[in-house]
Amino acid sequence: MNTYSKSNLPQKFYTYAYIRSSDSKTADAGTPYYIGKGKHSRAWANHKHVPVPSDPSCIVVLEANLSEVGALALERRMIRWYGRKDLGNGILINLNDGGTGSSNPSLEQRARWSKLRKDRPGWKPTKEQKCTKSKAMVGIKYSKDRCATMGEGHKKPVCCAGCVYPSRIDASRELNILPGTISWRVKSKSFPDWYKV
Repeated sequence: MNTYSKSNLPQKFYTYAYIRSSDSKTADAGTPYYIGKGKHSRAWANHKHVPVPSDPSCIVVLEANLSEVGALALERRMIRWYGRKDLGNGILINLNDGGTGSSNPSLEQRARWSKLRKDRPGWKPTKEQKCTKSKAMVGIKYSKDRCATMGEGHKKPVCCAGCVYPSRIDASRELNILPGTISWRVKSKSFPDWYKV
């Protein structure tokens, strides 16, 4: 097992945890208070809203030498496992579900983003940002109830990578991809074999 530090950085992408050094109202010492995905010195660098542990032994690299998609998936899994404090279902101070940096944000975070959008009208994410988000969403499954409540626009036939599905919801279930990701790929010029039938 490798011991990583600021002077011995992991290769490629990695998932890390900040560990509590003492007991708190939320959880016991030795439990994580933040889970993140990083590259290079991200785990040891200052974060905007997250206190970095002063004790380097409280920065733990959970898994290293991952692809970006692998690191995002592990980050998401660990956040789901420990739960989020802001949602009242766990011990982490993360403000989103991980995996993209923006899925299921808290109400406070949504309010901040809403204000930012008003300050930056016309801003659109880059292709790289869209692609990263799309890759991170692969494998997420929704219940039949959730899928049944999705919009009518998802119920039209669609061709995904050469296979025709009666609706985007059916394609979503078959391919384990979010209907929104399918919609984005259908509209994108980057996926010519994904289109409306």
